[in-house]
Amino acid sequence: MPTKLDPIIFGEKKNIDFDKFNIGSLTKAIAFNLEEFGKKGVQGLPIKANEVNALIKYESTAKRAKEPYIQGGVVKRDLVLVVRDKKNDKFEAMTMVVKGYVDVRGEIAGNTAAVVNLDEGDDTIDKAVVNQGVRFGTAPVGEEDADFGGITGNVVLCAHGTPKVLPGKVIGSELGQKTPEQIVDLVIGNRDKSKRIGKDYNGIITLSGCYTASGGPEADKQDDAFAKKVHDLLKSKGYTKLSVVGMPGPSWTSGGTLKDDTFGKTVPQGDKGVWPTMTDSKRGAQAVRLQIDKLTDGLIAAAKKSPDPKNFLATPNAKQVLTKIESLEKDLADIQSRIGSETVGKDVGGLKGTFGLRLIRSQVLGNA
Repeated sequence: MPTKLDPIIFGEKKNIDFDKFNIGSLTKAIAFNLEEFGKKGVQGLPIKANEVNALIKYESTAKRAKEPYIQGGVVKRDLVLVVRDKKNDKFEAMTMVVKGYVDVRGEIAGNTAAVVNLDEGDDTIDKAVVNQGVRFGTAPVGEEDADFGGITGNVVLCAHGTPKVLPGKVIGSELGQKTPEQIVDLVIGNRDKSKRIGKDYNGIITLSGCYTASGGPEADKQDDAFAKKVHDLLKSKGYTKLSVVGMPGPSWTSGGTLKDDTFGKTVPQGDKGVWPTMTDSKRGAQAVRLQIDKLTDGLIAAAKKSPDPKNFLATPNAKQVLTKIESLEKDLADIQSRIGSETVGKDVGGLKGTFGLRLIRSQVLGNA
Protein backbone atom coordinates (compact mmCIF):
# COMPACT_ATOMS: atom_id res chain seq x y z
CA MET A 1 0.00 0.00 0.00
CA PRO A 2 1.20 3.56 -0.68
CA THR A 3 2.72 5.56 2.16
CA LYS A 4 0.06 7.64 3.92
CA LEU A 5 0.51 11.41 3.63
CA ASP A 6 -1.09 13.29 6.53
CA PRO A 7 -1.87 15.94 5.62
CA ILE A 8 -1.62 16.18 1.85
CA ILE A 9 -0.73 19.79 1.07
CA PHE A 10 -0.04 19.51 -2.67
CA GLY A 11 -1.90 17.65 -5.43
CA GLU A 12 -4.66 16.33 -3.18
CA LYS A 13 -7.02 15.89 -6.15
CA LYS A 14 -4.51 13.74 -8.02
CA ASN A 15 -4.51 16.16 -10.95
CA ILE A 16 -0.80 17.13 -11.07
CA ASP A 17 1.20 15.17 -13.65
CA PHE A 18 4.73 15.74 -14.97
CA ASP A 19 3.59 18.36 -17.48
CA LYS A 20 1.72 20.38 -14.83
CA PHE A 21 4.39 20.15 -12.15
CA ASN A 22 6.83 22.92 -11.36
CA ILE A 23 8.80 23.63 -8.21
CA GLY A 24 7.15 27.04 -7.89
CA SER A 25 3.69 25.55 -7.46
CA LEU A 26 5.05 23.22 -4.78
CA THR A 27 6.69 26.03 -2.82
CA LYS A 28 3.50 28.08 -3.10
CA ALA A 29 1.51 25.20 -1.57
CA ILE A 30 4.08 24.98 1.24
CA ALA A 31 3.80 28.73 1.81
CA PHE A 32 0.04 28.57 2.24
CA ASN A 33 0.32 25.59 4.57
CA LEU A 34 2.86 27.47 6.65
CA GLU A 35 0.66 30.56 6.63
CA GLU A 36 -1.92 28.70 8.71
CA PHE A 37 0.88 28.32 11.27
CA GLY A 38 1.80 31.97 11.15
CA LYS A 39 4.66 32.21 8.64
CA LYS A 40 4.44 34.18 5.41
CA GLY A 41 6.51 32.75 2.58
CA VAL A 42 9.17 30.05 2.67
CA GLN A 43 12.30 32.18 2.95
CA GLY A 44 14.99 30.27 4.79
CA LEU A 45 13.09 26.98 4.71
CA PRO A 46 15.53 24.20 3.64
CA ILE A 47 13.59 22.88 0.62
CA LYS A 48 15.49 20.13 -1.21
CA ALA A 49 14.67 21.47 -4.69
CA ASN A 50 17.47 19.56 -6.44
CA GLU A 51 16.23 16.22 -5.12
CA VAL A 52 12.65 17.06 -6.12
CA ASN A 53 13.62 18.05 -9.66
CA ALA A 54 15.82 14.97 -9.99
CA LEU A 55 12.94 12.68 -9.03
CA ILE A 56 10.56 14.34 -11.50
CA LYS A 57 13.14 14.20 -14.29
CA TYR A 58 13.94 10.53 -13.69
CA GLU A 59 10.35 9.31 -13.42
CA SER A 60 9.14 11.34 -16.40
CA THR A 61 11.94 9.86 -18.51
CA ALA A 62 11.72 6.30 -17.20
CA LYS A 63 7.92 6.23 -17.60
CA ARG A 64 7.55 3.64 -14.85
CA ALA A 65 4.09 4.98 -13.98
CA LYS A 66 1.45 4.46 -16.69
CA GLU A 67 -0.83 7.24 -15.42
CA PRO A 68 1.34 9.28 -13.02
CA TYR A 69 0.27 11.89 -10.52
CA ILE A 70 2.31 13.86 -7.99
CA GLN A 71 1.50 14.65 -4.37
CA GLY A 72 3.26 16.35 -1.47
CA GLY A 73 2.51 15.78 2.19
CA VAL A 74 3.73 14.89 5.65
CA VAL A 75 5.10 11.47 6.61
CA LYS A 76 5.90 11.23 10.31
CA ARG A 77 7.60 14.62 10.81
CA ASP A 78 8.98 15.19 7.30
CA LEU A 79 7.54 16.75 4.14
CA VAL A 80 7.94 14.48 1.13
CA LEU A 81 7.03 14.42 -2.57
CA VAL A 82 5.73 11.22 -4.15
CA VAL A 83 5.01 10.06 -7.68
CA ARG A 84 2.16 7.56 -7.88
CA ASP A 85 0.25 5.69 -10.56
CA LYS A 86 -3.54 5.73 -10.97
CA LYS A 87 -3.24 2.39 -12.77
CA ASN A 88 -1.08 0.72 -10.13
CA ASP A 89 -1.66 1.60 -6.46
CA LYS A 90 1.49 -0.33 -5.47
CA PHE A 91 3.82 2.00 -7.37
CA GLU A 92 5.44 4.85 -5.48
CA ALA A 93 8.61 6.90 -5.87
CA MET A 94 9.46 9.31 -3.06
CA THR A 95 11.94 12.02 -2.14
CA MET A 96 12.46 14.33 0.83
CA VAL A 97 11.35 17.95 0.48
CA VAL A 98 11.84 19.36 4.01
CA LYS A 99 13.40 17.37 6.84
CA GLY A 100 11.64 17.93 10.18
CA TYR A 101 8.85 19.98 8.59
CA VAL A 102 6.38 19.37 11.43
CA ASP A 103 8.86 20.72 13.98
CA VAL A 104 9.41 23.81 11.83
CA ARG A 105 5.67 24.43 11.72
CA GLY A 106 5.42 24.01 15.47
CA GLU A 107 8.12 26.59 16.10
CA ILE A 108 6.37 29.01 13.75
CA ALA A 109 3.01 28.55 15.46
CA GLY A 110 4.46 29.09 18.92
CA ASN A 111 6.13 32.32 17.90
CA THR A 112 3.32 33.95 15.96
CA ALA A 113 -0.10 32.99 17.34
CA ALA A 114 -1.87 35.00 20.05
CA VAL A 115 -4.55 33.68 22.43
CA VAL A 116 -5.98 36.38 24.70
CA ASN A 117 -8.25 35.93 27.73
CA LEU A 118 -10.74 38.82 27.92
CA ASP A 119 -12.59 37.29 30.91
CA GLU A 120 -9.78 36.46 33.33
CA GLY A 121 -11.04 34.85 36.52
CA ASP A 122 -14.03 33.23 34.84
CA ASP A 123 -13.65 29.46 35.29
CA THR A 124 -15.12 28.54 31.89
CA ILE A 125 -13.02 31.01 29.93
CA ASP A 126 -9.85 30.30 31.93
CA LYS A 127 -10.15 26.62 30.97
CA ALA A 128 -11.01 27.44 27.35
CA VAL A 129 -7.94 29.63 26.79
CA VAL A 130 -5.65 26.92 28.15
CA ASN A 131 -7.02 24.47 25.58
CA GLN A 132 -6.88 27.04 22.79
CA GLY A 133 -3.31 27.81 23.73
CA VAL A 134 -2.51 24.12 23.20
CA ARG A 135 -4.38 24.19 19.88
CA PHE A 136 -2.32 27.11 18.54
CA GLY A 137 0.96 26.30 20.26
CA THR A 138 1.25 29.46 22.36
CA ALA A 139 0.80 30.49 25.97
CA PRO A 140 -2.44 32.44 26.54
CA VAL A 141 -2.19 35.93 28.03
CA GLY A 142 -4.54 38.41 29.64
CA GLU A 143 -5.77 41.57 27.98
CA GLU A 144 -3.13 43.80 29.59
CA ASP A 145 -0.33 41.62 28.22
CA ALA A 146 -1.78 41.28 24.70
CA ASP A 147 0.86 41.90 22.04
CA PHE A 148 -0.07 41.56 18.36
CA GLY A 149 3.11 43.06 16.95
CA GLY A 150 4.61 40.84 14.28
CA ILE A 151 1.74 38.34 14.51
CA THR A 152 1.11 36.64 11.19
CA GLY A 153 -0.84 33.59 12.41
CA ASN A 154 -4.05 33.15 14.35
CA VAL A 155 -5.37 35.71 16.82
CA VAL A 156 -7.92 34.26 19.27
CA LEU A 157 -9.91 36.55 21.57
CA CYS A 158 -11.68 34.41 24.14
CA ALA A 159 -14.56 35.57 26.38
CA HIS A 160 -18.25 35.16 27.02
CA GLY A 161 -20.43 36.57 24.25
CA THR A 162 -23.49 38.59 25.20
CA PRO A 163 -26.71 38.00 23.23
CA LYS A 164 -29.14 40.81 22.56
CA VAL A 165 -32.58 39.22 22.24
CA LEU A 166 -35.10 41.02 20.05
CA PRO A 167 -38.47 39.84 18.70
CA GLY A 168 -37.73 36.92 16.38
CA LYS A 169 -33.96 37.12 16.54
CA VAL A 170 -30.88 37.11 18.72
CA ILE A 171 -27.79 39.21 18.02
CA GLY A 172 -24.33 39.08 19.54
CA SER A 173 -23.82 42.50 21.12
CA GLU A 174 -20.60 42.17 23.15
CA LEU A 175 -17.55 39.95 23.63
CA GLY A 176 -16.08 40.10 27.11
CA GLN A 177 -18.29 43.15 27.73
CA LYS A 178 -16.60 44.89 24.79
CA THR A 179 -18.28 46.48 21.79
CA PRO A 180 -16.99 45.92 18.22
CA GLU A 181 -15.25 49.30 18.46
CA GLN A 182 -13.46 48.26 21.65
CA ILE A 183 -12.36 44.95 20.09
CA VAL A 184 -10.92 46.84 17.14
CA ASP A 185 -9.14 49.23 19.51
CA LEU A 186 -7.66 46.24 21.34
CA VAL A 187 -5.91 44.88 18.24
CA ILE A 188 -4.92 48.12 16.48
CA GLY A 189 -5.15 50.88 19.09
CA ASN A 190 -2.38 50.14 21.57
CA ARG A 191 -0.37 53.26 22.47
CA ASP A 192 2.71 51.19 21.78
CA LYS A 193 2.57 50.89 17.99
CA SER A 194 4.84 47.85 18.08
CA LYS A 195 2.03 45.88 19.77
CA ARG A 196 -0.57 46.51 17.04
CA ILE A 197 -1.36 44.07 14.23
CA GLY A 198 0.13 45.24 10.95
CA LYS A 199 -1.74 46.56 7.93
CA ASP A 200 -0.41 43.59 5.95
CA TYR A 201 -1.82 41.05 8.44
CA ASN A 202 -3.78 38.50 6.43
CA GLY A 203 -4.54 35.95 9.12
CA ILE A 204 -7.68 35.02 11.04
CA ILE A 205 -9.02 36.82 14.10
CA THR A 206 -11.34 34.43 15.95
CA LEU A 207 -13.90 35.93 18.32
CA SER A 208 -14.17 32.89 20.55
CA GLY A 209 -17.43 33.56 22.34
CA CYS A 210 -21.10 32.66 22.00
CA TYR A 211 -23.22 34.48 19.40
CA THR A 212 -20.33 36.44 17.86
CA ALA A 213 -21.52 35.46 14.36
CA SER A 214 -25.26 35.72 15.11
CA GLY A 215 -27.08 38.67 13.56
CA GLY A 216 -29.56 39.89 10.99
CA PRO A 217 -31.68 40.50 9.05
CA GLU A 218 -29.29 42.27 6.69
CA ALA A 219 -31.71 45.12 6.03
CA ASP A 220 -31.05 46.39 9.56
CA LYS A 221 -27.41 47.47 9.61
CA GLN A 222 -27.39 47.78 13.39
CA ASP A 223 -28.28 44.07 13.58
CA ASP A 224 -25.21 42.87 11.66
CA ALA A 225 -23.31 40.03 13.28
CA PHE A 226 -20.76 41.14 15.87
CA ALA A 227 -17.92 39.55 13.85
CA LYS A 228 -19.06 41.35 10.70
CA LYS A 229 -19.10 44.69 12.54
CA VAL A 230 -15.53 44.05 13.72
CA HIS A 231 -14.45 43.07 10.19
CA ASP A 232 -16.12 46.09 8.61
CA LEU A 233 -14.52 48.48 11.12
CA LEU A 234 -11.06 47.01 10.50
CA LYS A 235 -11.60 47.13 6.74
CA SER A 236 -12.60 50.81 6.94
CA LYS A 237 -9.30 51.51 8.68
CA GLY A 238 -7.25 49.85 5.95
CA TYR A 239 -6.98 46.30 7.29
CA THR A 240 -8.30 44.67 4.14
CA LYS A 241 -6.50 41.32 4.04
CA LEU A 242 -7.64 39.67 7.27
CA SER A 243 -10.67 37.54 8.13
CA VAL A 244 -12.81 37.64 11.27
CA VAL A 245 -14.45 34.46 12.54
CA GLY A 246 -17.31 34.24 15.04
CA MET A 247 -19.57 31.61 16.55
CA PRO A 248 -23.11 31.45 15.08
CA GLY A 249 -24.79 30.47 18.34
CA PRO A 250 -23.93 29.14 21.81
CA SER A 251 -20.52 27.42 21.78
CA TRP A 252 -18.15 25.25 23.79
CA THR A 253 -14.41 24.59 23.66
CA SER A 254 -13.07 21.04 23.50
CA GLY A 255 -10.84 20.10 26.43
CA GLY A 256 -7.95 17.69 26.78
CA THR A 257 -10.25 14.68 26.42
CA LEU A 258 -11.55 14.70 22.86
CA LYS A 259 -15.30 15.09 22.57
CA ASP A 260 -17.66 14.30 19.69
CA ASP A 261 -20.42 16.60 18.50
CA THR A 262 -23.97 15.38 17.87
CA PHE A 263 -22.99 14.04 14.45
CA GLY A 264 -20.09 11.96 15.78
CA LYS A 265 -17.39 14.34 14.56
CA THR A 266 -14.45 14.51 16.94
CA VAL A 267 -13.66 18.06 18.03
CA PRO A 268 -9.90 18.37 18.70
CA GLN A 269 -8.60 20.05 21.83
CA GLY A 270 -9.03 23.81 21.61
CA ASP A 271 -11.48 23.72 18.69
CA LYS A 272 -15.07 24.89 19.04
CA GLY A 273 -18.45 23.22 18.88
CA VAL A 274 -21.51 25.37 18.18
CA TRP A 275 -25.26 24.94 18.50
CA PRO A 276 -26.47 26.85 15.42
CA THR A 277 -29.84 28.53 15.75
CA MET A 278 -32.22 27.11 13.14
CA THR A 279 -35.72 27.68 11.75
CA ASP A 280 -37.73 25.16 9.78
CA SER A 281 -35.95 22.24 8.10
CA LYS A 282 -36.37 23.68 4.59
CA ARG A 283 -34.29 26.74 5.44
CA GLY A 284 -32.14 25.33 8.19
CA ALA A 285 -28.68 26.69 8.77
CA GLN A 286 -27.11 23.42 7.64
CA ALA A 287 -28.89 23.54 4.26
CA VAL A 288 -27.65 27.06 3.57
CA ARG A 289 -24.16 26.17 4.81
CA LEU A 290 -24.16 23.26 2.31
CA GLN A 291 -24.99 25.65 -0.54
CA ILE A 292 -22.14 27.93 0.50
CA ASP A 293 -19.71 25.02 0.67
CA LYS A 294 -20.75 23.72 -2.78
CA LEU A 295 -20.33 27.14 -4.39
CA THR A 296 -16.97 27.62 -2.67
CA ASP A 297 -15.72 24.19 -3.77
CA GLY A 298 -16.88 24.87 -7.33
CA LEU A 299 -15.17 28.25 -7.38
CA ILE A 300 -11.89 26.78 -6.17
CA ALA A 301 -12.09 23.93 -8.70
CA ALA A 302 -12.78 26.36 -11.56
CA ALA A 303 -9.89 28.59 -10.49
CA LYS A 304 -7.46 25.70 -10.57
CA LYS A 305 -8.48 24.93 -14.15
CA SER A 306 -8.13 28.56 -15.17
CA PRO A 307 -5.12 29.56 -17.29
CA ASP A 308 -4.71 32.60 -15.02
CA PRO A 309 -5.56 31.58 -11.41
CA LYS A 310 -4.13 34.76 -9.87
CA ASN A 311 -6.70 36.94 -11.65
CA PHE A 312 -9.53 34.43 -11.62
CA LEU A 313 -11.44 36.05 -8.75
CA ALA A 314 -11.70 39.27 -10.80
CA THR A 315 -13.50 37.59 -13.72
CA PRO A 316 -17.25 38.24 -14.17
CA ASN A 317 -18.23 34.62 -13.49
CA ALA A 318 -16.15 34.46 -10.30
CA LYS A 319 -17.56 37.78 -9.09
CA GLN A 320 -21.08 36.46 -9.64
CA VAL A 321 -20.36 33.39 -7.52
CA LEU A 322 -18.72 35.48 -4.80
CA THR A 323 -21.78 37.73 -4.71
CA LYS A 324 -24.00 34.66 -4.32
CA ILE A 325 -21.80 33.32 -1.50
CA GLU A 326 -21.99 36.69 0.26
CA SER A 327 -25.78 36.70 -0.09
CA LEU A 328 -26.07 33.17 1.32
CA GLU A 329 -23.84 34.09 4.25
CA LYS A 330 -26.22 36.94 5.04
CA ASP A 331 -29.13 34.49 4.84
CA LEU A 332 -27.26 32.14 7.16
CA ALA A 333 -26.71 34.87 9.73
CA ASP A 334 -30.40 35.77 9.52
CA ILE A 335 -31.56 32.17 9.99
CA GLN A 336 -29.25 31.57 12.90
CA SER A 337 -30.56 34.59 14.77
CA ARG A 338 -34.33 34.17 14.48
CA ILE A 339 -35.31 31.76 17.20
CA GLY A 340 -34.27 33.69 20.28
CA SER A 341 -31.78 32.84 22.99
CA GLU A 342 -32.77 29.21 23.59
CA THR A 343 -30.27 26.55 22.56
CA VAL A 344 -31.96 24.67 19.75
CA GLY A 345 -30.78 21.97 17.37
CA LYS A 346 -27.58 19.94 17.46
CA ASP A 347 -24.06 20.98 18.29
CA VAL A 348 -21.73 21.03 15.29
CA GLY A 349 -17.96 20.80 15.61
CA GLY A 350 -16.01 23.41 13.67
CA LEU A 351 -19.03 25.47 12.58
CA LYS A 352 -18.03 29.13 12.20
CA GLY A 353 -19.16 32.35 10.63
CA THR A 354 -16.32 33.80 8.55
CA PHE A 355 -16.18 37.38 7.29
CA GLY A 356 -13.51 38.10 4.69
CA LEU A 357 -12.43 36.23 1.55
CA ARG A 358 -8.95 35.27 2.74
CA LEU A 359 -9.78 31.57 3.00
CA ILE A 360 -11.19 31.38 -0.53
CA ARG A 361 -8.28 33.38 -1.91
CA SER A 362 -5.72 31.13 -0.22
CA GLN A 363 -7.27 28.06 -1.84
CA VAL A 364 -7.58 29.67 -5.27
CA LEU A 365 -4.09 31.10 -5.35
CA GLY A 366 -2.06 28.64 -3.37
CA ASN A 367 -2.94 24.98 -2.93
CA ALA A 368 -2.86 22.82 -6.06
